[in-house]
Order: sequence, then C-alpha cells, then structure tokens
Amino acid sequence: ELSQNSYLAGTDGRLWFGGPHGLSSFFPQAVDRPSTPPAIAITGIQAHGPGAARRDGKGGLVLDWRNAGLSFTIGVLDYAAPDRNRYAMRIEGRQASWTQLGHTNSGYIAPLAPGTWFLAATGANGNGIWSRDGAGLTIRVDSPFWGTAWFMAGIAFLVAAIVLSAIALRLRVLHARNALLVKFARHVETAREEERTSAAREVHDSIGQHLVVLNLQAWWLASHPEAPLAEREPRVIEMRGAVADAMTAVKNVATSLRPVALDALTFGETLRWYVRDFSRKTRLPATAEVETGMPHFGDDAATALFRVLQEALANVARHAGPCEVHVALRLEDDRVVLEVSDSGVGLPEGAASAPDSFGLIGMRERCAALGGSIQLDRSPGGGTRLLARVPRKRLLRGNDAKET
Repeated sequence: ELSQNSYLAGTDGRLWFGGPHGLSSFFPQAVDRPSTPPAIAITGIQAHGPGAARRDGKGGLVLDWRNAGLSFTIGVLDYAAPDRNRYAMRIEGRQASWTQLGHTNSGYIAPLAPGTWFLAATGANGNGIWSRDGAGLTIRVDSPFWGTAWFMAGIAFLVAAIVLSAIALRLRVLHARNALLVKFARHVETAREEERTSAAREVHDSIGQHLVVLNLQAWWLASHPEAPLAEREPRVIEMRGAVADAMTAVKNVATSLRPVALDALTFGETLRWYVRDFSRKTRLPATAEVETGMPHFGDDAATALFRVLQEALANVARHAGPCEVHVALRLEDDRVVLEVSDSGVGLPEGAASAPDSFGLIGMRERCAALGGSIQLDRSPGGGTRLLARVPRKRLLRGNDAKET
C-alpha cells in the first residue's frame, strides 16, 4: 500500500514510494517483465441482416445466405495494462495476412457468401508479447435453396429431361416430316404419271384418230388416181380438217405440259390468257388484273409462279363451288404479289395446315425456293384468298429490270 503523492525519483534513477509501512524503492531497469504470451478469446459476436444466427453444436456459427455481415469483440486476457493491449484478425480463405486493429478490440466483417469461413483472432499484451495460439470461430453460411446440392441435382435432372424430350420431339417431327416427304414424293410421282397418262390418252385417242383418217383418205386417193375431182375434193377437205384437228390436239398436249405462252409472252400476258382459258373451261366468271410496270420474270421464276397460279385455280375449281374468281398481279414495295381470290364456300377449318395438303405444300415449296411465302385467309367478300409474295429481285431475268 502506498500513500498518495508520496513518490520521488532519485538522481541515480531509483524510484521511491512512501506508505503506512515505510518506504519502498527499486530500479525500473531491474524489474523482471513477464514473457508469457497472453490468452485470447472472442468475447462477443453479433450477426446482422435477415435470418437468425445459430450455433451448429460444434462451437461454430451458422448464418443465413442473406446475412449483412457480423460484428465481433476480442479479449486479451492480460489486465496489467489493458489500454496498451493490441489486436488483429483475419478471415481465412479471404485474407492472406492479418488485419491490424491497433488498440481497438472490436471489428466488422462484410457480408459473407455461402460457404465455410474461419474467423481467426490474436492479440498482444501491454509488453508487446503476441499470443501464440490466438482464438477462432468457424462460420458457415447456408446456401439459398437454388444453391443447394439437391436443387442443383433437380435442375440437372430437369435439364436432362427437357433435352431428352426435345430430342424425342425432334425425332418425332423428323419422322413425321420424312413420312410427309415420302407421301409428297408419291403424290408428285402420281401427278406426273397422271399427266403422262393424260398426254398419252390425248395422243392416242385424238391425234391417233386423226392420223387414222389421214391414212385412210391417203390410201383411197392413192388407190383411185383416176377418180373424178368431185369424189376427190371431199376427201381432201376431210384430210385438211384432220390435219387441223391433229395440230390442235398437239397444241393442247404441249400446253398441258408447258404453256407456250410462258416462252412467247410476258408473265402478265400469260396470266391473263390462262385466266381466260380457265373461265372458258370451268364456266366460272374470272377476271385478271395486272399492274402496269411489272418487270420481266426469269424463266424459272415465271414457271414457279405460273405453277402456283395453276394449283390455286385448280383448287378453286375443285373446292370453291359456283363462284366468281379474281386474279391480280401487283407490286408491294420490293415484292411481287400474286393474289387469287374467290367468292366460294371458303377454306375448311385446318385445311391450310393439313399435313396432306400436297397442293398447298407444293405452292409453299415453290415460293420458298424464291425466298417468298404463301398466305391463305378468307377473302373480303367471303370465300378464300391466296397471296403469294416473292421478292422482286428473285423474279427478275438476270439483271434485267425492263418494264413490260
């Protein structure tokens, strides 16, 4: 026990202190300083953010993935000069070196991502002796439900199921498309065979008949060289008629295979001719409208668009019933539009997308080959309207843009 203000520093460096029991003195240089490292403890921890922090049963701390970090305090268990104690900390896995806190025994850790972390703390007493072992706290941050192993496994399973379903669906689509292509090829071959059969029948029945007449009359003339003119003249007239009928039959066969008008006329003129011929054969009122300034079409493009016109009018004749037909050819910006509309019974529900509508499929294929498209809907006056749109530049004959 020492008395207040009873001290003196001697000239030799000795310190003197007085008290009820007398005087005490010592040389400061001779005082033994303790060199034992102090013990360290994490004396406080406070989690921030949503979700309650909890212990994991092993002395560690569990935080929610939405945590806003945590505050902590460190204690150096040396109370000789606590104001001179020093502190340091680090998060293993995030920091390679210690963060010096100086004489402040508290700190804050920024929000931690899901995973396992370790808060290490150490300190030094007033004599500058640092702890050898320090203190630590294991911190585990839970993952959100979408970051858990079971969720990732579920997502992987779902993705695999979707991929397998997509592959299976694609295979079914390919099988269906392949079957449709087989049917379409058969349809095309059947149509070609019917066209050949029709041409052969026309040649045999019509042209053959006329040739038989010519052959009989020529034989009669050859076997009756002395016959009077009155008997020869009717036979010659009949022969001339047979020749004319045979020429007409040849023209009809050639036209059914490929209209001569496509090679001799512009597409607009060919369209008008075909519409008139269609009206004559079907007895349906039909009109054609061709916009002025229509460019010349290339041979392939003209043939493709003409086949679209043929199929469209054939559908009108087969399905529309008694009606009026209007065909128009016009320009819309950079596209040529072929419109075929009728006032008939209209397009049956689902007919435009039916997988066995080979006529429509053929028209779509022809337009698609030219970079165009086919649209089917109801015409303004009832019935059906077909619009074939093809880029103008794909229809031009080479680089020729000459106006008709």
